[in-house]
Amino acid sequence: MGSQVERLTIGSKRLCQCPPNYLSCLPPKEWMKAQLGVWRFTYEKRDIRDKEVHPATFPIGLAKRVIEVFTHRGELVLDPFVGRGTTLSERIHIISSRF
Repeated sequence: MGSQVERLTIGSKRLCQCPPNYLSCLPPKEWMKAQLGVWRFTYEKRDIRDKEVHPATFPIGLAKRVIEVFTHRGELVLDPFVGRGTTLSERIHIISSRF
């Protein structure tokens, strides 16, 4: 019995003018700086820190950093866990602040 695989194509289009070999819209020096050391974050007012609301809370700054370091403007951001929606919330915030 063979299994059939159907591919789902989800389109996203870069909205930036970055060179094709760039992993994100960050300039090379900023991108390299983001790869070194330990990332440190402070909590913002928008952060949810109550473990009773969700057991795996993390600072919004973490979602922002990962999105900025590994995506281009207009690209799809996949959040496979979608707990409280922190990643979605920050992606919307980043998009609105860029335009």
